[in-house]
Amino acid sequence: MDISNFKDQHILVIGDIILERYWSGHSSRISPEAPVPVVHYKKTEFKLAGTANLVANLRGLGAKVSFISLGVHIDSDSLENYHQCLNELDKLSLIHLELLPYLDDISEHIRIFASDHQMLNIDNSKKRYLNNTQKKIFIKKVKEVLEKDQTIDKIIISDYGLGAVFETTELIALAKQYKKISLIDPYINTNISSKFNSSNLAYINKCQDADYLILNNQQMNLLKLEQEDIMDYIANNILSSALLVTSGKKGMKLIFNAKYKDVGTLEQIALENELSDISGVGDVVCASFALCAKNNVNYNDILKFTNAACGSAVRKIGISLVDIVESQLAYADLYYNYEYNFLRKIQEIKAKQLENKKIVFTNGCFDVFHIGHLTYLKKAKDAGDILVLAVNSDESIKKLKGDLRPVNNLQARMDVLQELEFVDYVLPFYEDTPCNFIEYFKPDVLVKGTDYKESEIIGADIVKKYGGQIAIIAHEYNDISSSKIIEKIN
Repeated sequence: MDISNFKDQHILVIGDIILERYWSGHSSRISPEAPVPVVHYKKTEFKLAGTANLVANLRGLGAKVSFISLGVHIDSDSLENYHQCLNELDKLSLIHLELLPYLDDISEHIRIFASDHQMLNIDNSKKRYLNNTQKKIFIKKVKEVLEKDQTIDKIIISDYGLGAVFETTELIALAKQYKKISLIDPYINTNISSKFNSSNLAYINKCQDADYLILNNQQMNLLKLEQEDIMDYIANNILSSALLVTSGKKGMKLIFNAKYKDVGTLEQIALENELSDISGVGDVVCASFALCAKNNVNYNDILKFTNAACGSAVRKIGISLVDIVESQLAYADLYYNYEYNFLRKIQEIKAKQLENKKIVFTNGCFDVFHIGHLTYLKKAKDAGDILVLAVNSDESIKKLKGDLRPVNNLQARMDVLQELEFVDYVLPFYEDTPCNFIEYFKPDVLVKGTDYKESEIIGADIVKKYGGQIAIIAHEYNDISSSKIIEKIN
């Protein structure tokens, strides 16, 4: 799947900020006063949660992001926590960040971990209600951002029920007015216990003009209707495009409304994966799905990529956060029948870096493997301890060399390269360039052949910035190439 244009997308996100405080340590005994574990405290960490975690995942996947939310008053009692939150937002390098100071304090969750297991989650967040004047100013601010920056492609409305999303109808109308794709991750009120739950259903009805709606299985249950009934109702009466329903270990389902009857329902079974923590995984779903949607991508591939991103996220402890490298390798792991576990490979590479092993990185198509490739890679390995080879996807080769290429598909090319004893790791990349890989691994040496000048080497500026080396390798078969071999055959 081509994910190269993630970096070209600009997403406006509207929603609530939560700050997570992690208290972590280890537990080796049960309290004598009560049947609970005793956690021996070691450290405190802060992470962004709520809609801010969605923003962080969008940035991790390479997108440009603008964010409008609610901030706290200057005279708040929780200034320390608020400034911690601002520091974390600053690290994300957002295009626009607008925090309207209407809150008394920042919403916060406290999670207690012992030996990488979540023991307790304390929630001190509460609903805030804006007055009419504040609402008007908020909507005006959304309009200002949309008018100021014409590059915005999509609007995500992520509602945690804490006040930032007070009128979905008006926000969706703005998306339509400015011709932006809209996606809503709604808040379903868990405190409503009526049999029919008309209040939540009325809220869903306000999303009728959105392009996409995301609900999880718990939210579906809280609507107090049979799942198939509510999915059918929403798909045929509410949405302009589609409803995405996530069901944890059961996977996810994409249901199209009446105008897409020819497409119907698509299902994707959940991955059998190492499960560490599902905190914030809904934000991973929202981020990955939003970037794929309407991206000239087959909807089956959208579900697969979203599923793979979630599979990568649940391996981690705490709030789920994925990046573009991990997501595309998880996608390759799961859907291209490779014998390699790419996610495990990148963990191994990172471990070798901690051992001060010298990492050498190169990339290429390697479409028709020949003697020039062989000698080049042998010499590349001599430049360090570990040789990491990134291989162009089929889609990126088509962009570079035309529709008749590649001759050999990605799996075939990688199988050949993996058999070379001097190549330690072979990884696929799905973008036009390997820059994300270079930024992710920060190799000690970036290697290319003599057909490149240093100024022409993609990623050379990145490597030199952090103090790495550029090596240009010559070999005795410079007149041989895959293209020349193909021309001779034809």
